[in-house]
Formats: sequence, C-alpha cells, structure tokens
Amino acid sequence: MGRRAPAGGTSLRGGNAVGGRILIIGGSKPDGASDAIYRFDPASGQVREIGRLTLPITHASATALGAFVHLVGGRGNDLGSQTASVWSIDPRTGAVAVAGRLPEPLSDTAPVAIGGGIVVAGGLTPTSTVAGVGELVPRRPHQ
Repeated sequence: MGRRAPAGGTSLRGGNAVGGRILIIGGSKPDGASDAIYRFDPASGQVREIGRLTLPITHASATALGAFVHLVGGRGNDLGSQTASVWSIDPRTGAVAVAGRLPEPLSDTAPVAIGGGIVVAGGLTPTSTVAGVGELVPRRPHQ
C-alpha cells in the first residue's frame, strides 16, 4: 500500500503505539468515517497507509495486547450506529482479523490491556452512556 496520509485531515480516535510506531485506525474525515489504517514513525516523521478496516469506523478506541493492536467498538457515520465488534490489527502488515465481540454495541470506550485480556470501561450505546467496566479476552489473532 505505502500511500501517504491524505491532506485535509482526519480526526483520530483509534490510535495506539507498538514497537516505537503509532497506528492510526479509522477516525473522522470531513466526508465521514474512515476505514484507513496508518502507521506513523515518530523517528522519521513518515506516515504510511498499511491497511483498511472492513468498514469505516470512528469513535473507536484501541489498545495494544501482545504483538497486536485491538480496536474496540466504535461507530459509523450515524450517531446510533455503534458496533460490538473487536478487531485485531497486525501493526507490521495492517492485516485485520475479528478478535471478539463486546456484550453490547459501544463507541467511545476506554480499553486497557491487562495481563492476557482487555478491560473496557465506559462507552456510549446507541441510546445511553455506559458507566460499567468489563473484561474481554480476544481470540488469538491472525491464525
């Protein structure tokens, strides 16, 4: 892929650092949600597109677990379009695999990797704010 990030800006929500590089996953563009996955190398200042999600996602959150970054929930362009999907992304190749599901569709969560799982706090459903905390143990990615 190797394309540069587009001019015009993307509001970034799902990003995470792995191996000294930062993955920028989805986000909001002026014309809607993005499906792009970019890798930013702070040492060189280079941004490269390395993959694509299966659908445009914004308001998702990400955390690194092992060698992979996990994108948790999010939504499309519509305010009530939250998803329960959890994806794993290989930061070397940009390959995307389904890693699990949340108990309910959520966006705007706060995921943190602890041990072999991901603790997910808060978020928004299509109709309300979630104040709870839960644990997710993703499937082993990319097998």
